Amino acid sequence: MLCDGNQAETCGGSALLNIYDSGVSPTTSTSTSSSIYSRPTTVPSVGSCYFVGCYSEATNSRALINAHYTDYSATGMTVEKCAASCGPTYSLFGVEWSGECYCGNTLQAGSVLMPIEQCQTNVCDGDSTEYCGGSSRLGLYYCPPPPTTLTTTSTIHDFVTTVLATSVAPTYTSTVDTVTTTSTTTVATITTCIPQGYVTLNKRDLENGLTTVALTSTTTTVPLTEYLTSISTTITTPLATFTPTTTVTAAVTYTSNVCPTPSASCNNQGLQWAYYDNAVYNNDVVYSAFDPTVYKDQTPQITGVTSTLGGINTNSNPIVDLYGSSVDIGLNYFALNHVGYIFAPLTGTYTFVLPCPDDIDFVWIGQFAYSGYTRDNANIMNDYGTYSTETYSINLVAGNYYPVRIMFAQAQGPAIFQLSLTDPSGTTMLSSDSSQSPFLVQYSCDGVAAPAFIPWGSEI
Repeated sequence: MLCDGNQAETCGGSALLNIYDSGVSPTTSTSTSSSIYSRPTTVPSVGSCYFVGCYSEATNSRALINAHYTDYSATGMTVEKCAASCGPTYSLFGVEWSGECYCGNTLQAGSVLMPIEQCQTNVCDGDSTEYCGGSSRLGLYYCPPPPTTLTTTSTIHDFVTTVLATSVAPTYTSTVDTVTTTSTTTVATITTCIPQGYVTLNKRDLENGLTTVALTSTTTTVPLTEYLTSISTTITTPLATFTPTTTVTAAVTYTSNVCPTPSASCNNQGLQWAYYDNAVYNNDVVYSAFDPTVYKDQTPQITGVTSTLGGINTNSNPIVDLYGSSVDIGLNYFALNHVGYIFAPLTGTYTFVLPCPDDIDFVWIGQFAYSGYTRDNANIMNDYGTYSTETYSINLVAGNYYPVRIMFAQAQGPAIFQLSLTDPSGTTMLSSDSSQSPFLVQYSCDGVAAPAFIPWGSEI
């Protein structure tokens, strides 16, 4: 229950007592135990499912009505038991009032995100170390769909560019023979997938590799008058030798089935970021004293949304206009936290590149990006002591959302933070000078496929 004098604090519950450890050891003890209790926690994840927040009931019904409900109050409720009960059938499950388990695929109208403390008033009937929601408060978990196994290297989103050059030589007649020659030449064939908003356009691109420019329509025809090929064929007859020559002009036609793109109708573009003070001195090259989990319950000094990332390489003070914010930040002792989702436009390998930082940076992708992140479970970490660039590659399936968290910490001295993310086609999705990518979002517009991240200061 919330305390009467401070609604931000919990004061026990129905037949429940909050116990606090003063930290002072008794003068005598007959017990060998180091503690008389285990403090309950919000379970961050179960299998592939992860906690997405504390939600109220709907306006006129339960938050997950018309789905599946089980009352485990008599048999011992746990978060794991509720997850197993809902199984792979449902994408959402929630725990409430110590023993109630709900399953569903959609939140009902009026069910909204509430402070996490309101789901930390009731422990589970079957495990007193776990929280199971609260009074009319649902501890909600999201279970993403499993990856799709592809049986072919082709997809319906392929973008095919074909260059064909065809020539017909003239007919020559002698007193003995009639000679006809025809030549067909394929100049180039390129197959790739280009996300909506980008296309390749010119001859130099074909010769030197693909680069991207703005696209005004999804089908474009561009004549390449520079592509001139002289075809010479020598034909010998009993009476004469002929050398017909034909000049060929090639043309390139671009026609694309646009790759899948997430809805941007709910002001969800970009990544959220937060700036914190960092009081931890770096006394070794790996910054072992830095613990990213301390920021889970801290309120940041500055927050915003960005389409770029990093771009810090300085030993001067202050750092000006970080991500376009109006506040200049000091050079020393700060941490940056970034969260959002990658919506995969292509199936294949995505690569994070982390040049040597000063002092340390981390990337989490998957369930730990959303909740439960620690220094040890980061997918990739790089620190000043490596003196090298680190890379991390992961296979993603087109059309799915993947949570991502990127953190950087700066202690004393110069500050360096650079990072890039490229998709399977080699296109840079995120860097210090990237433009707004439609495939980086804060949440999905339906609120289910990619739930909004837990607010800063209330993370678990």
